Amino acid sequence: MVLAPLDEGPDAADLVEALLLACESDEGGDTHRRRPGWSTPTFETAPPIQTFATASEAVHGNVPVVLLLRCGKTRKSDLARAVELLTEAGGKIGGGVLICRDAEEATAAWR
Repeated sequence: MVLAPLDEGPDAADLVEALLLACESDEGGDTHRRRPGWSTPTFETAPPIQTFATASEAVHGNVPVVLLLRCGKTRKSDLARAVELLTEAGGKIGGGVLICRDAEEATAAWR
């Protein structure tokens, strides 16, 4: 999979790193642990999806693109634009990951 933040900023790389660390960790309780025999997924990273050029860069090898969303920061219009750009570039959306800074932010996101 390809991980792609939607916006630039000093913490765009931090979003990717946080997700990669979470995938490698065995912490988080039984529901968050990898099953025996399952390996850590392999991810590539892409620049923030803001133009057709960056969307095209993210789309290669017929690999799905997972969009990284920042809780309280990513706007619906930015998400819609990224999906449009990736679709125009011939990409497949593999889903989205909502990155929250803490439990309070995560709780607020689901209200």
